[in-house]
Formats: sequence, structure tokens, C-alpha cells
Amino acid sequence: AEAKALGIHRGDSFFSLAEIVKHANVEVFSSNYALYQDLSDRVMETLLSSVGSCRPYSIDEAFFTVETTGQAFVDGLRKEMLVKTGIPVSISVARTRTLAKLANEVSKHNATGAYSLPVEDEERLLKASPAGEVWGIGWGSAAKLDRFKIKTAWDYANRDDLWIRKHFFVTGLRTALELRGCDAVSLEAENCQNLCSGISFGVPLQSEDEVSIALSCHCSSLSEKLHKRNLLATVMTVSLFTDRFKENFIHPAGSVRLWRPSSYTPDLIKAANRILSLIYHPAKYKGCRVWVSDLIPDDYRQFELADSPAMVQHVQKCDQVAQVVSSIQDTYGRTAIVCASSYMKNKADLMRQEHLSPHYTTRWGDLPSVT
Repeated sequence: AEAKALGIHRGDSFFSLAEIVKHANVEVFSSNYALYQDLSDRVMETLLSSVGSCRPYSIDEAFFTVETTGQAFVDGLRKEMLVKTGIPVSISVARTRTLAKLANEVSKHNATGAYSLPVEDEERLLKASPAGEVWGIGWGSAAKLDRFKIKTAWDYANRDDLWIRKHFFVTGLRTALELRGCDAVSLEAENCQNLCSGISFGVPLQSEDEVSIALSCHCSSLSEKLHKRNLLATVMTVSLFTDRFKENFIHPAGSVRLWRPSSYTPDLIKAANRILSLIYHPAKYKGCRVWVSDLIPDDYRQFELADSPAMVQHVQKCDQVAQVVSSIQDTYGRTAIVCASSYMKNKADLMRQEHLSPHYTTRWGDLPSVT
């Protein structure tokens, strides 16, 4: 709120804000993903222990189900989360996830940081909420909503089901049903379809070998994400990009289908380098991104009839190695054991982090001291 009051908006470039930063005494911090993820894990674990269920939706958001509702309950839960984690979260409870998302905007402005939406107040909230801000509709549909004179969430929820399905498809109908209080999207029904890892480099990379090292770091990150979700990747996509604000901007990209579904880091690195060899052109690359898609549960993997027993054993050994590596990294940190192709680097080493905050919870040397 303080940044917005100064005229700073999400996505503004740092160099364009130099005067504001200087004269308004603005504190600037580089991205500290290790710290963010550790704090996120602590919040999720505390939520799970407090309410018995937790489905992380992103690094800073999760859904949970409870039998008890009411303002006193959410106020108490929010206070408990603050005491145990030190993170001032906002908590909202409603009949459906979509209603809970709308109610969360109210909780952010409550003195307690929490809000339990009574059924009798749902109509008032829907009439006060712009349709374009409803989770599941989004600002991208603003023009279509305006064309049909749909201004609020209440307008959208009261449209005919057949009309909604025609213009906003099945997902749009589910959103309308959720706004009406019907649980149309199950927590278990939502499957992760793809995962991405990507950053902008602190210093442009010019050689294919340097880009290959960066891709190895991304593949290690993606492997960790796949393991945590018990998923295997079927397709990989790699994209590179130069500075879009300079002449001769290029954005080469390519995809390959893995020879077998995998979350094994060396398999992902081999696939990424195969794509790199096909799309690389000499240039000063500002960053790269790696996607894995067509994800399947790891217990759905099937072998081909032509696969030899030796091949099956090889895959099983890779799975065992991956489990051991994951265990070591969980205990001693992500860089405790890495693939040689990353040259002992991680994503943070590739970024410009001139204003990096201390790793308060993940690095012994950065522990706060009291004198």
C-alpha cells in the first residue's frame, strides 16, 4: 500500500523508479526465493497441523476445509498462524473456494485479518465485487463481460447456465455454480498440467555452454517440483530470449517429447540440451525458461512391451537415486548434491541480486543476532 501511494506499480522497471527510490527513502530487496519457499513451507505445515487439511495453490496461497465456521473461529486461526510463523496471513472461510477468494479481499481490510462469510451476506458481497475480479473469470474477459453488460459477480452468477456455458465454457459454468454456493470444483479434481522454471540473468549469457549450465539449474528445480508432487513429465519446452528493449530481439524456442515419462534430473537435462542444440543462435541472452508438460502421476508410468529387463532395472535404479538425492537435499540444502553439468551453480547464482536480504531461516551465517 505504501509503494502504491508513491506511484510504484507492479511490474515497473527498477531504473525508471530511481528518483522515487532515492528521494522517498524506499527500501529495495532482490528476490530471495530460498527464504520465500522456507517461510511458505512453515505456513503450510502450520495450517495443516491446525485444521487437518491443506492444499497449497501457490507459494503464498492454500485452500483448506473445516467443519467449524464463524468469525471467532477464523480470528483465532489467524492469531494462531501469526504466533507460530510470524507471518501476517489473511484467512477467509466460505461455502466454496470461489466465494472464499472473494471473501479474502474483505479479510485483508478487517482489523483481525480474517473473515467468515455468512450465507446471508453472500448477495451483498457478490453485488460489490466486479465480475472481472472473480477467480476463474479474470481481467482478460473484461471486454466480453462489458459487452453483455455484466458488471458484478452477482450479474454473472444469475445468468442462464446454457448462456454461460456457451460464452465461458465449462470452467465458466463451474465458477457461476460456485458463486451460487455449490461446490463445483473439488480439491482433488484439480490436476497440475505443467510446471515452469525461468529467470532473467544478472549478466547476459553469450555462449551455448553458459546457457546449458543455466538450463541444468532449471532442470534441477523442475525435478524437485515434480518429486514433491509425485509427477512425471512427458514433454519439455525450452525458450531463450534476448533483451526485448534492444534491436535484434530474438526468442528461440523448441519442444521435445521425452523418450519415457520422467522426473529424473539427468533425463530432463539431456532433453533440455537436445532442444538447445536445435534452437541456439549466437546472441546475448537475457534469460531462459523451461517448461515440463503433459504431466502424469508417477504410479501411472507404463513400460513398453519391447523394453528389456535391463531397461526396467535401469529406470528403477534412477528412481532410487532420485529418492536419495531428494532426501539429501531436504536435509542439507538444495546445493548439497547437484548434477555436474550445473557446475555447482543454482538459479540464484545466475541472477543479479545486489539488494539480497539475508537468508534468515535457511543459512546459519544469516541468523539474526541479539546483543
